[in-house]
Amino acid sequence: MNQLWPFLIFSLVASITPGPTNVLVLGQSARYGLRQAVPLVVLGGAAAASMIVLVGFGLGEVAHWAPALRVALTWGGAWWLSVMAVQLWRAADMQLSTAQVGKPVAGWQAAALQLINPKSWVMALTVTSVFGHAGALWQLALLFWLLSMPCMGLWAALGSAAQRMLPSARAMGWFNRTMAVLLLASTWIAIL
Repeated sequence: MNQLWPFLIFSLVASITPGPTNVLVLGQSARYGLRQAVPLVVLGGAAAASMIVLVGFGLGEVAHWAPALRVALTWGGAWWLSVMAVQLWRAADMQLSTAQVGKPVAGWQAAALQLINPKSWVMALTVTSVFGHAGALWQLALLFWLLSMPCMGLWAALGSAAQRMLPSARAMGWFNRTMAVLLLASTWIAIL
């Protein structure tokens, strides 16, 4: 692993920059608290790391040889994330009580999000083509996961801080609308 430092830097940048998962983690902790964001951080990071192994062992080739599948995943994922953004926008005027805001996102949903998240696919394809070879995929995936958790944890901490700083329904409404716009932007910028 003579490319350890470049890989770690790449993983840090990929994990800490805005994207659908980080926006989801931020919004979850802002609405429900830091504890409710932990499953998203752990399982979302684990799923993204698992994609490194899956792509390295051939899933990337399937996407290469079946372009219709890739297109379907891309547009299906963009549609699903757009629906989430619209729901977040519409929820902007709800009161802050948990009963009225709805259910928090489950950890498995954050893990499933990685399969349709364009940023996760680009990350996995980059890691396997630039840094990976079959013998190191598991180590790279583990390192990515261990590095991604504190990065997403930072987003969760920001959301938790926003929860304390946005005590009114109106302030939380603006926050939710901002998160909806960021979710849409992070989705569509990656595609277009």
